[in-house]
Amino acid sequence: MGNIDIITLVIIGANVLFSMKGFKDSNFFNKYKFQISPIQQGEKIRMLSSGFLHVNSIYGMKKSIGNIGHSAHLGGAIGGYVLTLLLKPSVFETNKMLVIALAIPIVLLYFFRDKLR
Repeated sequence: MGNIDIITLVIIGANVLFSMKGFKDSNFFNKYKFQISPIQQGEKIRMLSSGFLHVNSIYGMKKSIGNIGHSAHLGGAIGGYVLTLLLKPSVFETNKMLVIALAIPIVLLYFFRDKLR
């Protein structure tokens, strides 16, 4: 798989599994989501777990979950992707598979945007 380290694949896999569990189990999601008050009360695990429970912004936009700017998150991700490629085009040469893998959800979102409204 090119230049992707095994640890990167493990982290991606953990993120997918954690998010899938969060989609299906609201108790699990609520227990591990990022919330300031529980963290201040000692639940420091939320600082790590919420990163893995990074709920897919497309799902959040469709379901209007929480008081979160899901569109802004998604726009920032796309903007960061494009800006990275513009400022450092060599990334496409050195990490072609990763660049393509990251482009897939952006392209799918574009083609299925009407179904998400």
